[in-house]
Amino acid sequence: LQAELGRTSVLAGGFHRDTYRFAGVAGREHVIRVSSSAFAPTIVVSGPGGAPVAGELARSGTGATLTFRPASTGTHTVVV
Repeated sequence: LQAELGRTSVLAGGFHRDTYRFAGVAGREHVIRVSSSAFAPTIVVSGPGGAPVAGELARSGTGATLTFRPASTGTHTVVV
């Protein structure tokens, strides 16, 4: 998935948030990378049941990388 923040952003809690969905496979490694020259991105992944399963906050101020293995197969949601 490659996307551009801002086209579908929702203002929540004073921050712009974009939501993406993908088919997560249990036990398979998934890597999510977000980069920005304007802000320090945060990544939150929720599993098929809606509960958060992983997250990462940019440490450098320009990007964040999250590597995780879902416990269950199904549609996962990423909020950036």
